Amino acid sequence: MNKKKRNSIIFISILAIIACIGAIIVKKYNPEEHSFFIPCIFYKLTGIKCAGCGMTRAIHNLLNGRIKEAIWYNLMLLPSAVIFSYSTYRYLRYIIKDEPIVNKPFDIILKIFLVVIIIFMIARNMTTLFY
Repeated sequence: MNKKKRNSIIFISILAIIACIGAIIVKKYNPEEHSFFIPCIFYKLTGIKCAGCGMTRAIHNLLNGRIKEAIWYNLMLLPSAVIFSYSTYRYLRYIIKDEPIVNKPFDIILKIFLVVIIIFMIARNMTTLFY
């Protein structure tokens, strides 16, 4: 195994550990009750909800088995989790088998997902933009 692949595996491992620690913290502490979570800078500056607004609260509810509440906080949680998981899978295939990270079907899925995210962001702000 070459140095680049070894460093990539180390990097992915560190990110996985950080993600697990973050998941434990988000599961245990409700973001609505604790102020140490990072607020959305975009929302603070513009008053417009970004596509990720509510994601921490959604993850908290999902990790605590409240799927309905998780989807209510951010409808894009589950599609984002699927895209993230598949991206991680593609990256690991790249490291292990030297396959390209983005293939034609995945490229199309990412483009569609980007359009959906933009539509979602516009739609979730329609009521607040006019008042």
